[in-house]
Amino acid sequence: MKKRVVSAMLAVAMVGSLMAACSNNNGGGGTSSGGSATDRDYDSGELYAKAKMSEEPISPKFMLRTNETFTKDTEAYKWIGEITNIYFEPVPVPLSAYDEKISAVMASGDIPDFQALRTPVIAKQYGPQGAFVNLSEQMDNGKMPNLVARLDEGPDDAYTVLKAPDGNIYGAPRIYTYDMLHESFAGRADLMEKWGFGERFETFDDLYKYFQKCKEEYPDSTPVGSKWGVDTLFNGFGHQWDAWIDLAYLNPADKKTYIAGPLQPNFKPMLEYFHNMYKDGILDPEWASCSDEQFKEKILNDKIFFSFEYMSETDEMDTSGKTRNPEFSWKPFIPPAYGDRMKVGVADCYHRIYQTLKCISAKSKYIDELVQFTDWMYSKEGSDVINYGKKGETFDYDENGNVVLDEKVKTSNNLGGTIDLGKIGVAAEWTSIESEENEKLKSLGPIAIEAQKKHREAGAVMFQQPSLTFEDEDLNRKNELSAPMTTYRQEMMTKFTTGEEPLSNYDKFVEQLKAYGIEELVAIYQKTYDAQMALADK
Repeated sequence: MKKRVVSAMLAVAMVGSLMAACSNNNGGGGTSSGGSATDRDYDSGELYAKAKMSEEPISPKFMLRTNETFTKDTEAYKWIGEITNIYFEPVPVPLSAYDEKISAVMASGDIPDFQALRTPVIAKQYGPQGAFVNLSEQMDNGKMPNLVARLDEGPDDAYTVLKAPDGNIYGAPRIYTYDMLHESFAGRADLMEKWGFGERFETFDDLYKYFQKCKEEYPDSTPVGSKWGVDTLFNGFGHQWDAWIDLAYLNPADKKTYIAGPLQPNFKPMLEYFHNMYKDGILDPEWASCSDEQFKEKILNDKIFFSFEYMSETDEMDTSGKTRNPEFSWKPFIPPAYGDRMKVGVADCYHRIYQTLKCISAKSKYIDELVQFTDWMYSKEGSDVINYGKKGETFDYDENGNVVLDEKVKTSNNLGGTIDLGKIGVAAEWTSIESEENEKLKSLGPIAIEAQKKHREAGAVMFQQPSLTFEDEDLNRKNELSAPMTTYRQEMMTKFTTGEEPLSNYDKFVEQLKAYGIEELVAIYQKTYDAQMALADK
């Protein structure tokens, strides 16, 4: 990513503009002659006065993926309308029906005015065909200074990962302003300390001794458990063993070559570890099918003592456990690393350009207004409204300009709050900017905050995989190859774990993956990555 800075004279000339850093040769740039919400005095009576984007109220349709039944009368939609004069009509689509619905919408050509896409594939595939507004043109024409500023402040590949094959950007992402660590190892910190293991484990052998001690002290337990399907634990362990379960991924060692996880030398030893856990009664037999509630109850009832889960959930689990046992302590910890390449294990981490894209239909009659609105979402004013709701009702500012949530708002630090922001339409699919301060205010309790701090200090942060945009022919072939292989990999990993398939047949497993075309799949990823890197240099 090459970024260039506007001269001081131009910056002065553009009084009121957000931008001091603007147009770049990677897909966006420009300045705006209009006022910036970012520099507004938040104590003045003019708050939001310039945020009206239409002289008359308008009601574009907004399609989003959610299990909530939002309407135009839902609080967040009314608040945003009062500020911007855009009164969105939400078109909520349940999570289970989203893929089918979005396919039908794109095939029909009857695309809602505004969409929150949960994958960049749709925007990158249909944008060049004319389905969505070209945001690169809007940025180059100075219509989106807030978005440009945020992308310029982002990682070096901020523009690259958003580009469609034609080199343009058709969706505005959620931008993390920091490395958001979301999943890591977690366990019973009180027992780890009581039995002399300390805060973390240096090796997987040490971790296994902890599992064995749990089993010894609690014979009816199965100390290692999980939720969310067969791959959650495999995925969490794979990142520590340099044996990712992905059929194709960019090698963290050289950051330029794609490899296949099941073909790596550490993959079989990892499966041996899983088989031993199952054989020794350490791995919960229901690890692949456990529901959220079942998983929680097993932890609270001393049946599970370790898992791989979201850091944001650890504070609530810890609080629940202490209601039954005051000594109960559930905390994330830095994973050990297997092999010689890594000094420590890693927590899963979102790419800072998280591609839940906001897209504008090219057929909308509200294109100008929605371009303004999209850019407003990246201003401080807009992102605060999106993240926290209504000033004076769900949040306010202290004397230093910091956000303070109302005591009625429910958060990880205020579980007794009566207002769930997600239930009233705040944040979620709207989210444009995700900062560490925001996470601390709403999602992270003190345990998770401390755990993230320790992970970062130790360098326990996962290498981020690039987001690739495949040509249609390659995309179809990729899907054709990966679907049966993924099913086969999951089935065989499960059978190796339970002993239904002996590990002596591991070589046959590898040969079958090759017969399915895993090497061809890796080649497709490599070709696409190389082309995308070449595009980034243009």
